[in-house]
Amino acid sequence: MNKTVFAVLITLTLIASCLFSAQGTSAATSTDPNFKVAFIGDSGAGSNFQSVLNLIKSEGAQLVMHQGDFDYSDGPQKWMDMINATLGPNFPYLGSDGNHDNWDSDGYAAFFKDRLVKMGLPPPAGNLPASYTATYKGLKMVFSKERGDPAFITSALAGDNHVWKVCSWHENQNYMQLGSKGNEQGWPDYETCRQYGSIIATGHEHTYERTKTLLSTQNLTVDTVQHPVVGGVPGNPDSLLVAPGKTFVFVSGNGGNGIRNQDRCLPTTYPYGGGVGCNYIWAKAYTTDQGAKYGSLFITFNVDGNPNKARGYFKNISGETIDQFEVTASSTPISPPPTTPTRTPTPGSSPTPTPIRTPTPTPIRTPTPTPLRTPTPTPAGELPGDANRDGRVDGVDYVVWFNHYGTNVNNGPAGGDFDRSGFVDGVDYVIWFNHYGQTIGPTSTPTISPTPGPSATPTRTPTPPAVTPTRTPTPGPQSPTPTSVPPGQVVPVLPTVETGPAHNSGDTADDSAIWIHPTNLGLSTVIGDDKNGGMMVWNLDGTELQYLDPTKRLNNVDLRYNFPLVGQYTGGTPHSSVTLVGVGYENAGSFPANIIISSIGNPGSGSRLKSGTTVPEVLPVPWSAPMMPEARPKAA
Repeated sequence: MNKTVFAVLITLTLIASCLFSAQGTSAATSTDPNFKVAFIGDSGAGSNFQSVLNLIKSEGAQLVMHQGDFDYSDGPQKWMDMINATLGPNFPYLGSDGNHDNWDSDGYAAFFKDRLVKMGLPPPAGNLPASYTATYKGLKMVFSKERGDPAFITSALAGDNHVWKVCSWHENQNYMQLGSKGNEQGWPDYETCRQYGSIIATGHEHTYERTKTLLSTQNLTVDTVQHPVVGGVPGNPDSLLVAPGKTFVFVSGNGGNGIRNQDRCLPTTYPYGGGVGCNYIWAKAYTTDQGAKYGSLFITFNVDGNPNKARGYFKNISGETIDQFEVTASSTPISPPPTTPTRTPTPGSSPTPTPIRTPTPTPIRTPTPTPLRTPTPTPAGELPGDANRDGRVDGVDYVVWFNHYGTNVNNGPAGGDFDRSGFVDGVDYVIWFNHYGQTIGPTSTPTISPTPGPSATPTRTPTPPAVTPTRTPTPGPQSPTPTSVPPGQVVPVLPTVETGPAHNSGDTADDSAIWIHPTNLGLSTVIGDDKNGGMMVWNLDGTELQYLDPTKRLNNVDLRYNFPLVGQYTGGTPHSSVTLVGVGYENAGSFPANIIISSIGNPGSGSRLKSGTTVPEVLPVPWSAPMMPEARPKAA
């Protein structure tokens, strides 16, 4: 089953959602001895899932936690029947809502509510919400809905005294998986669970991967006390520690519905990648690049007579053990590491955990976006973006920026800090990109401002070097070879902006463009089309702000600044099937987006607009009128 997902800008705090507990609340409580749990995700309801269920039964698991995407198009009843026939109608089986699941209408809420009753836990009144919590045989479980619910997680874990806790949800953040998934669940869920020392279980990416012990998920900070650094790499990958402020994350998505490859943190062998977005956090990867088969992660809690010790392993349906590790649980809180700038800071503040007796979690601190600083003008005689001062902006200067990205520097352009703000970030990349190919001299190409002014229309689009990373370190045929970069060296290109998904499944997400705010780069937006319905607008951290004209089928995005409209395609043929969006702004901020011409037609692929001298009279709303005022962010 496929479900349309909508990003909502209003957070609903479910403080009073269903809380289930079968244990007391005095001293720290561990699980029953040798309590084994199976973790799977992305199963479908076919023969592969049946093999995984057989494996779970043969391994003697006492509980299944299924991290979403249950039946896909196989049918929910078939999925439920397979579980009942293999594990039994009373077997403890709980799950998280996935993006392919219709939680209520497909009967999953009712199925898991019934399982809670059969597990001896009091059911909630009414339907089971997608964010819920349960404690079974001493294991505290917190299930979070799609796109995150940090307030609920806080309400479930604040004051909790269980030794072992697991946070479960379906979707990921890009850095928390090794495939191609974007930033979907949100960092607050990850960071809240880490602060309370809860293991984080996810699915969504159809692979298996596990991190080392992390002091920060968002900043990719490995606990180098637990994992001493050897040769520049945090070692001891199979000995983990969970405590207030420390956790590890895993994706277990080899449940039966396809297996994917490793796209990130290459190479495909340990210790994997250590660059930006990786930082040697990964302890194990099991994808098609490692010959992966379907299987399940198993964790047995309270082993060897030690209530604070657990042992985990991933086994495939061929009986091969792929990963083995041990986990120690501690109640000793830690101080969080210093917050460093990240690519996608989470605006606002997260709820502060209620103080508890033992353990005492460190209050959650959500990174606050650094206000944009006024760039220092480039001195006369210098070329913006020219890091090595050789009189031209080329791939060598990009390498300088890339090697310093995300760091504080004090040497200005020589360290990739082209706006001399003291920090190397995406603004510096824009400066490099807009001056790429320019040289100092009487025939140099005029500079294009990265923030178009009210009257200047960009006249050209500079082409950066084709430096897309590949698995085999050989540059593509279009990649220039900078003079000081050794031949054969690959220069990675980082995504500076990544959006949420389109609303419809299949081949729908098509064209995109970045609208640059003329006075505040942080208020710029990404505009993209969904060929099966409407146009989406995201902010720079990937959060959807608007979904425009969802009943239309829009197939192209052509972004122009200060564009005089004549209502014609490039070829000059009169037409009516085009939707034009006016991008406006008010006061200090705000963003697009107003439908100014709309029709039910479907423009063909490759449609582009032709400029003219007059704006046509068919403008049903003015440029300043918002399309969706309730979703419009307030001006700063």
